[in-house]
Amino acid sequence: MTNKTANQFIDAFGGTTAVARLLNIKAPSVHGWRGESRTVYDIPEDKLIRLAPMAEARGIATRKELRPDDWHLIWPELAPQEAPIPVETTPPCAHHIER
Repeated sequence: MTNKTANQFIDAFGGTTAVARLLNIKAPSVHGWRGESRTVYDIPEDKLIRLAPMAEARGIATRKELRPDDWHLIWPELAPQEAPIPVETTPPCAHHIER
């Protein structure tokens, strides 16, 4: 979970216009997400999901921080991978051994 305000999050991307360009939406839409008491979680879900990988790449916040309850459903590649089960090796049969 991140404690960033929506203003801080938007400003970290370069401001309202920059975020609007990244999302290919109009700046007034992004401006509507701003506010003294608004947190990053007040940003519309679909927009936050689109911004999250870019935020992570820029060191603003991780995807897990931005979507703490469902990151594993949105980005399954972030879930810890189980170690592969080792294949047991058996010695070669006697007739396969070169002499």
